[in-house]
Amino acid sequence: MHLRPRILILIAAVVAALVVAAPPIAAMVRPQVSDTTSTLNISPDSGPPGTAISVSGTCVFRGVPSERAFVRGYKAGGNPPFDFYQYFPVASDGAYAGDLVVPSDAPAGAYGIELGCSRADTLFGDAQQPFTVTPGIGPSTTTTTTATTTPTTTTTTAGPATTTAPVAAPPDAPPASVVPGQAHFTG
Repeated sequence: MHLRPRILILIAAVVAALVVAAPPIAAMVRPQVSDTTSTLNISPDSGPPGTAISVSGTCVFRGVPSERAFVRGYKAGGNPPFDFYQYFPVASDGAYAGDLVVPSDAPAGAYGIELGCSRADTLFGDAQQPFTVTPGIGPSTTTTTTATTTPTTTTTTAGPATTTAPVAAPPDAPPASVVPGQAHFTG
């Protein structure tokens, strides 16, 4: 029965060797890196579908700029789920900027706008901002309307009144147009 104490001594030696050779627990915890920054700025913080959200910020990991910034909008609560996103190139100083457009079919409600930065096989960044999609139609657009008229001309002379037929404009003549703020005649 001398085998049992030898096995126990062997097990104790192996455990002691593992404890000495194993790295300390503190070395296994992911250290905080002070030169890693990811920031996200948005403007405006609310708007209807079609709104262009101006996004900007930084993506730097351990002093090196990331390759791309991934900005995602998602419906808070996710019921129904709705996401939209855009990739932006990151400059050599770590800055990115661009517009993230709220899709025309985005339901109204509370959204989160979040940032993800990528470099090689590393994904980092957890900056977020709130955004509210309001009911309504997107930003107004300017529509220019051009009116073309050919008025009927009535001429009165000493005799009876005479009506003349409209005169067709030459085919290469530019169309008449209404200028806002100017007097115009409709005939």
